[in-house]
Amino acid sequence: MFRDIDRDPKEEEELYTIIDREKKSTHQWQPILESLGLTLLTIVVNFIRGTKSFPSAFGINQCSAAGWSVFFIFIVICVLMSIKNIRKIQHEQALKKKYSKGLSKSDIILEGWTTAKLISGGLFGSWIGVTFGLGGGIIFNPI
Repeated sequence: MFRDIDRDPKEEEELYTIIDREKKSTHQWQPILESLGLTLLTIVVNFIRGTKSFPSAFGINQCSAAGWSVFFIFIVICVLMSIKNIRKIQHEQALKKKYSKGLSKSDIILEGWTTAKLISGGLFGSWIGVTFGLGGGIIFNPI
């Protein structure tokens, strides 16, 4: 079944757990909860900093040091979550590659330049969406 490789029972078990999880499209709770968490964090940041139409609940000016600090913390959390998820996917893909199981031809392998292009495309798409007031569907539907 597997090529001549150093087989590790723990890795094999982890691989089959990953494959089983991916087959159950209704059991993808971690990404759903992460998205919900980021959405709630966005609401909290807007509540703390305020918006053009809704003043800050704490009297914080968006351009003050406190306002920029809250925004900076939000960005750091988003970057750390992205790094965590990219590393998780890279680990899962490495297991799938090692055991030649679970990868399809359409999978985007997150290695080197491909990862950089994907991140750049996401940032550019987000910037376009914010600049022109487009919703997330314009970015996510083509993907």
